[in-house]
Amino acid sequence: MPVRIVVGYLPGTATDEKRGDDTVYSVTSDQLHSWPEVHFAGIGWVPFEPTATLGVPTAFAAESSEGGNGDGPDAPQPTIAPSESSSTAPTSSAGPDDDLGADGAAPLQRLNPTPVMLTVLGILVLLALPMLVREVRRTVRMGRARSGDAMAAWQELSDALVDLGLAAPEVQTARVRADALAMTRGVDPAALSPLVRAVEHTSYAETAPDAENLANPLRIVLAQLAASVDPRQRVLARMLPASLFLRRR
Repeated sequence: MPVRIVVGYLPGTATDEKRGDDTVYSVTSDQLHSWPEVHFAGIGWVPFEPTATLGVPTAFAAESSEGGNGDGPDAPQPTIAPSESSSTAPTSSAGPDDDLGADGAAPLQRLNPTPVMLTVLGILVLLALPMLVREVRRTVRMGRARSGDAMAAWQELSDALVDLGLAAPEVQTARVRADALAMTRGVDPAALSPLVRAVEHTSYAETAPDAENLANPLRIVLAQLAASVDPRQRVLARMLPASLFLRRR
């Protein structure tokens, strides 16, 4: 469509001076203004005011009159009166330096997953902390039992009973406890025998017992004890070992 630019002035500021019935306006160079006009077939040149807060939005007549080429007396005149209404055109919140996508649209803001991941990781570490501490304690005792430390092996057996929710009275002797585990939990007496013998030798003999690998029979006893309880008790013993929270003599 044919478009032209019209250069002129805004109406300026009204003064107290009159010329007949007309008010005299004071216009300065600061009010120099321009606006586009579009030619419509059968109507003529129609002015448009695209500048926000300046001029007046184009007012369309309810009934259109015969248009011409814009040179006749009925041609629409440029609208230069100041407007008091704000523009209703949508505005963009994106700044001139914002990155735009391939289609020219501002990209959507993405959530930074790092704080969420760190929070979840911290919660998982806290939940796994008792299990990790108990595993370290078990590993240390197994190493000592492998070198023949009877008391480390027996302490690990006692804590395993507590973790599984089984009775482990401190007043029981090693032989009495071994007999009870064989009868009530089906633990192999052959695996219990070297543990009981080493504990009794350490407790009552005048000489130190011969170094014997007690880790292998201890693993067998612990595995049979875990198999004798339901899965829920096994999981609870692993994730929240009760032996960590008991004060033992």
